[in-house]
Amino acid sequence: MKTNFLEYLRKATELFSDRIAYQDEQEQITFSQVSEEAKRIGSMLCKHTERGRPVVVIAEKSVHVPSMYMGVVWAGCFYIPLSADLPMARIKTIMDIVKPDIILTDGLCNELIVSLGFEGKTVSTADAMSRDIDENELSDRIGQTPDIDPLFVLFTSGSGGRPKGVIIPHRAAIDCTDVFAQTFGITGEEIFGNQAPFDYIAAIRDIYLPMHTGAKTVIIPKALFSMPQKLFKYINEQKITTLFWAASALSLCSELNIFETAGLETVNKVIFTGSVVSTRLFFSNIS
Repeated sequence: MKTNFLEYLRKATELFSDRIAYQDEQEQITFSQVSEEAKRIGSMLCKHTERGRPVVVIAEKSVHVPSMYMGVVWAGCFYIPLSADLPMARIKTIMDIVKPDIILTDGLCNELIVSLGFEGKTVSTADAMSRDIDENELSDRIGQTPDIDPLFVLFTSGSGGRPKGVIIPHRAAIDCTDVFAQTFGITGEEIFGNQAPFDYIAAIRDIYLPMHTGAKTVIIPKALFSMPQKLFKYINEQKITTLFWAASALSLCSELNIFETAGLETVNKVIFTGSVVSTRLFFSNIS
């Protein structure tokens, strides 16, 4: 039985070393590169924070974000993902709740971090890439991490206006990933088309299922979701097979009659969560 999520990444690195794990408009990254980046980030974090501490991750969505998350885990810590697109007031509220010692960033959000007035340590992935990997320290840190330890914390919108943190332990993420792979027959041949922000619960499938199965996640450019014709063209060009989408995304394409002029040539799985899908969408457009 797996006790922490890094066991998936380690296995994926052994079995699918040179296979593409994540891809965006600018670049792509293999499982072995994800593993190396995560270990360098983890080694750096070990120098700056103790095991079991929260690490806030502020970054633009890219192929390197999963490496950042796993780097935090290698350090025996848990991550709090924050999108750079969030309102400043919300970020400040979350920071006040978490009270982190350290922020991990991709170097693209420095102005935002400065405006937070954060007095702790800020480290970037660029700094980590020049550091040596400390295998002994990493093994010691992760060896002390049981499956009931937090893997990450996600903040809800908060029905009362104040964000609420939800702790996701390793065991929950492991079980969820196992069930998704088994229930929907996810294999290493899948290519996911990512829609959800990486700090949103729905994105855990796009982030974690590749580590479990050897599949690939393609990060779809956000701008395309306001241009359905180009969105479908991009999905077909990237040979995407599986969509974990909000129901509203595909429903909008239906309402704009995009299915009449463009089809999804390679998609064989569309999995919705969180809201009801109109039966009209299925009967009129999906067969």
